[in-house]
Amino acid sequence: MIVRLLNEAGTQVFQEYLADLRGGLQNPMPAGLLNAEQFTQETAETIFAESKAFHSRFDAAVYLDSIFNSVSDSVLEEPGLWSWLSVFYFDQLCPPSRDGTRQPGEDYRYILTTDYRSYYRHLLAGPFRIYHAQRERGRLLLTNPVDKPGDINEQLASRQDLVASPGIMEAADLLYFSGAENTPKKGVAGKRPGNLRRFVTVVQQLDLTYDLYLMTGPEILRLLPSEFDRWWGSAEHAPSSSARNG
Repeated sequence: MIVRLLNEAGTQVFQEYLADLRGGLQNPMPAGLLNAEQFTQETAETIFAESKAFHSRFDAAVYLDSIFNSVSDSVLEEPGLWSWLSVFYFDQLCPPSRDGTRQPGEDYRYILTTDYRSYYRHLLAGPFRIYHAQRERGRLLLTNPVDKPGDINEQLASRQDLVASPGIMEAADLLYFSGAENTPKKGVAGKRPGNLRRFVTVVQQLDLTYDLYLMTGPEILRLLPSEFDRWWGSAEHAPSSSARNG
């Protein structure tokens, strides 16, 4: 299907639909939100999207990156684009529960906002931006189902300066992602010493002294205190304790 943009009227209708769902009215998606002229408009560049199932946020991000491969940034920054995609993939972004009801949560999950406190929470734009910038380095934040961003995403993606750094994202991946199981290691978002929340705190402190943006993941790992040693495990490129202390 050719991708379109939700215009102001379409966005308002979509917002009203989300509000109805939150209020207990379980109506179908309003007709015409995908292609009616009164609710949508053409994009500046032609984009095709397939109706397909995403097994994870990573899967969705990879697919979106593929269809946006030659699309200009100005088009990708259009809020209406992401709102339209939210309508197109709504059954995956807000699947019905066993009793058939939908619990959509906040509007920012479907309608892109420029508010730094919530823009990363968009269920499609969020994972796309992480993957587009970091590729495999961002997989730690992208293993959950597309409708459930999870605690790991919340702890790290909310810090734009950290997510934009290749070295920091590589370090986080080396510490906390299990390549063998293709999933985050157990306890990453919990209370164990050296957990992700602690990593964010320490990295922000180190950034006051070091230019972490110019460093690689292993170089950043060498700066971390010993509480993170337990997470290195079998990380292929993680430095040894002697290398870190030397």
